Amino acid sequence: MSDAGSEAVLLGEIFIDLPRAGPGDDAATRAALAKVPDLPPAPSIADLGCGQGTQTLVLARALPDARIVAIDLLQPFLDRLSASAAAAGLGDRIETRCADMTAIDLSASAFDLIWSEGAIYIAGYAAGLSHWRSWLRDGGTVVVSDLIWRVAAPPRPAVDFFQAMLPDMTDLSGRIAEAEAAGFRVVDTLPLPAEAWWDNYYAPLARRIDQLAATASPAMAGVLDACAQEIAIWRAHGDSYGYQFFVLQRQD
Repeated sequence: MSDAGSEAVLLGEIFIDLPRAGPGDDAATRAALAKVPDLPPAPSIADLGCGQGTQTLVLARALPDARIVAIDLLQPFLDRLSASAAAAGLGDRIETRCADMTAIDLSASAFDLIWSEGAIYIAGYAAGLSHWRSWLRDGGTVVVSDLIWRVAAPPRPAVDFFQAMLPDMTDLSGRIAEAEAAGFRVVDTLPLPAEAWWDNYYAPLARRIDQLAATASPAMAGVLDACAQEIAIWRAHGDSYGYQFFVLQRQD
């Protein structure tokens, strides 16, 4: 297994019992969904990089006739989603697939809506949009949340931290331009609220770090240190960046 694959497994062990694998908020998911234009009564949806599937369940509840394909690289996340969906009476409408979003080939023109919260960076924002566009029906929509700079001159510690993972990180206008160049109309953008970072993500993650630190292997300790550093960067410089939802309709 590659180093990246090994790290993904370790991250899965950290996050499997947490509410989310990244910043997020049910109300923000619903607000972004409300902006999606021309959605049919029974839409076909792909949720890419679904993680534990918190947002997948929000979509399924909001769209009672939708059918959703939830895709993630880690089977334990999908198992948790399947159990949660079954318990909520939604299991018959959510299909899970264990796959790498950068390698999977979905049917062309198969989906009315592609959803991806906090995961498009794995494919690359511009590359992901360009590749996923062919999976949409005419007039279909992509909704993604992605990390952007909110200030003209981001602080150096934040830039240095995110450079390795997000070398193409830019500001709102940059992401809008990239979406338009990939063949999308920008319907709307919505910022993820600050409380979605702490209440739903960093507070549970900080407790998990404390729980695992004492018995962590060297490899796990390295990943836990990186998670702790991420929290520290957010505490010090979180006002300089944030997640933004992008509601993007395919143009032909």
